[in-house]
Amino acid sequence: MYYPFISGVVWQKKRTAFDIVRDMLSLCENGIKKTNLMSGSRISFELLKKISGNLN
Repeated sequence: MYYPFISGVVWQKKRTAFDIVRDMLSLCENGIKKTNLMSGSRISFELLKKISGNLN
């Protein structure tokens, strides 16, 4: 990844849907609560609902 430094702030590129789902699935291997899944994969509840609806 590319991390340009601008006045001490690190800017990251946006993650793709694949990156988000990959993060979610790696956290779900041993079971996890929704709240911990959201914080671990750094997503909002609305995005969690949207992505989990697409996985069905």
